[in-house]
Amino acid sequence: MSPPGRPEGEYPSAKREGTPVNAPRYDVALRQLAPSARFDTRGKPGDLAAALRAAGLPVPERRNSSLAGEGHVRVDWLGPQRYVITAPLDREDAVGGALEAVFAGFAGADVTCITDMVVTFELVGSGAPDVLAQGTPLDISPAAFLPASVTGTELWGVGVVVERPAADPKTFRVTVERSYAGYVDGWLRTAAGLPADMRPGVMIAPPGVAQSL
Repeated sequence: MSPPGRPEGEYPSAKREGTPVNAPRYDVALRQLAPSARFDTRGKPGDLAAALRAAGLPVPERRNSSLAGEGHVRVDWLGPQRYVITAPLDREDAVGGALEAVFAGFAGADVTCITDMVVTFELVGSGAPDVLAQGTPLDISPAAFLPASVTGTELWGVGVVVERPAADPKTFRVTVERSYAGYVDGWLRTAAGLPADMRPGVMIAPPGVAQSL
């Protein structure tokens, strides 16, 4: 089901991709990132960690943190039974093939390519936490959400992954399922005071979620 106000079809809006827009309300710029290769891994904690190491990937020591490896490949630890791996898009086939070959040897670990299933937005500036705080119960303050942190949470009622890159502490990234991208984009822009294709006037339930009055 498409987000409210957006016809069936693929998101994103290509005209905004990669083009920052300065917000009038906060010190923040918002843009949609070009896609990266993205792989979701789930399974038994021991098998998952062993499979990642066998694939030559780093394993974060702190839950809800990310760790960079060689070739711009990054591993995010989102929970006891889930890691997400990102890599440059032009390496999707190579990384995906290597992961599938290694994970085939671990009965308790699975890997799935989700590159085409998600959209990532980037917020840069000191006002980024203030924008995100309007839509999530997570303590997104810089003192609580440290650089290299990554976690799953809700943003205006939609499940997302929020990350704060270690290399750029003023940057926050929000990854959401593609079908909800327009909905989240509208709320991010509304919260930041930016023009939006879909500008919600009141809090509404995301598509497919019942709303209680």
